[in-house]
Amino acid sequence: MENQPLEQQVKQVFNFESNNVRTVNADGEVWFAAIDVAKSLGLSNTTVAVGRLDPDEVTKFNLGGLEGETNFVSEPGLYRLIGASRKSQAKRFDRWVRHEVLPTIRKTGMYATPTTVDKILGDPDTFIQMLTRYKDSQADNQRLHDENAQLQQTVADYRPRVDYLSTILATHEAVTTTQIAADYNMSANALNKILHRLRVQHKTGGQWILYMDLMGKGYTKSDTTHFYHSDGRPDISMTTKWTQKGRMFIYEKLSAAGYHPQMDLRNGVGHE
Repeated sequence: MENQPLEQQVKQVFNFESNNVRTVNADGEVWFAAIDVAKSLGLSNTTVAVGRLDPDEVTKFNLGGLEGETNFVSEPGLYRLIGASRKSQAKRFDRWVRHEVLPTIRKTGMYATPTTVDKILGDPDTFIQMLTRYKDSQADNQRLHDENAQLQQTVADYRPRVDYLSTILATHEAVTTTQIAADYNMSANALNKILHRLRVQHKTGGQWILYMDLMGKGYTKSDTTHFYHSDGRPDISMTTKWTQKGRMFIYEKLSAAGYHPQMDLRNGVGHE
């Protein structure tokens, strides 16, 4: 990272057990003043401590005035410095950074210490940057909340449909109109009339058959039954049965018309 004046970055000063810790938030990454961290951790030689870090864990920011360019360490570099300290405050410092400082910075872009308030009053541009980042973070949180609520509602809306279609898919054999009608708590005669009204089928020679535009789509199959009349004459009857594909087709047609199977009604979909 190129050296930049600190004034061009979002800068904040925190306080850990009476020790000021200067930070810079540059392009969404938080950097900590190495000398402040070393002091807070009881590390006597900042140069040696920083020298053990990888090049990408250290950068310089221009503090201006007499201090000029000063070493800052990244978050990974900070944790390495914490690990190098044998002082009792290292654990407290680690928890303070992870549980208080970083979550607050990442959520709102600001940390309301007295020092921060002083800087806000003396630097309106910094305050505007902080408010802008806070507004953006709140908008993101609201968007995620809305998307999650919408997803949950979609799952709830489709759950009854999935349950009923799972029941259909679990059955492999063709079923009679009577069996399908039972799902809707109605008689086969009532279901046949509804399907006729919806232009799904019509009656020919005593048998319900599909309209021409629905034939050949695998919705139905005809069963032939051989029987004898009371006088001994042999005869046959043709019965239309619905494949599982046809059963799903009926579900879609009836749902669009406001008819729902009992499983849907028990789950709060539609009405009787």
